[in-house]
Amino acid sequence: MPIKLAGVPKSLPKTEVKKIVSGLLENIKKTFRDSGERYNWSNLDNPVDYDILGPDLLRYASQRYTYNELKDFAEEYDCSCDAYSLPNTDLDIRIKIIENTNKKIVVSGIDFADELFGGGTIYFTVVKENGKWVMDTINNVSPEEEDMKVTWKEYHAYEKKMGETGTLVNEVTDKGRKVYVITYGDLVHKAVYAYSTAFIYDVPNEWLPKELRIPDSCDEPTDEPSTGEKLIEYQISPEAELTANIPKNGTLRVKVGETIKVKRTGSMEFYARILLSSGVGEWGKKTGDENSLIIKAVKPGTSTLSFLPLNDLELEYAITIKVE
Repeated sequence: MPIKLAGVPKSLPKTEVKKIVSGLLENIKKTFRDSGERYNWSNLDNPVDYDILGPDLLRYASQRYTYNELKDFAEEYDCSCDAYSLPNTDLDIRIKIIENTNKKIVVSGIDFADELFGGGTIYFTVVKENGKWVMDTINNVSPEEEDMKVTWKEYHAYEKKMGETGTLVNEVTDKGRKVYVITYGDLVHKAVYAYSTAFIYDVPNEWLPKELRIPDSCDEPTDEPSTGEKLIEYQISPEAELTANIPKNGTLRVKVGETIKVKRTGSMEFYARILLSSGVGEWGKKTGDENSLIIKAVKPGTSTLSFLPLNDLELEYAITIKVE
């Protein structure tokens, strides 16, 4: 006859754990977004009314969490978009189950860095309260406190969900830290640190495979356009709006063999990704100025030079390069 062990907590299947934690996180974020949009809350002139928001959050968060950490978050709430500053953890990419009983669940996952937020390891604690699962704590641990140790498989899965299809072309070590070197075609590269998922697009030439490296030049760098060189100057405002000396959707005409210097001026607060469509131009020699790039016109036709402030397609500033 089987022996029944009284008092032994029953664990939940991994799929059920992911469903519970992910569902509660998304519902908390959705409650902030929906209520913020409905009541047009802003801490500048229309602060959150917690008598309204608190009871709504209690459907997904514990009494303690609702009236402590979430209430503090609400007091800093500026608009419904602030809900996106809550964790964006995808437990399908990584989940570590630390505690799993019929009364309490503790798991960890990871948040990947983007242009606005840094990466980190996220710990979730879920408890049973009044017979239902509710979120009790969310703790974000920085990469400086805990190495994220992200694998290429995890980062590739994250990029696929974000609609990107990068190819790993190298792994290097920078000051003892693993770095993944990724390419998106021949012209756009990115280096991602495994410990934090922080990334750079200005990839050192020596990190790239030989066939992708930009040829070095013995010429002395100069800040002034040389003969046969056109200049595109661009700036990004504190509101992340990009402007340039060539109008948006305008055309710059050059001749085969001429070069175009693309130079950033003004504030360096926001990052802008720069893309050059294949066709008539290619990236040329280094300028010696980290805020400048060189494009060489190699054959007649047209290419598109796109600037993406914050890597956001909706903010794209495009210029047509016409080579004659």
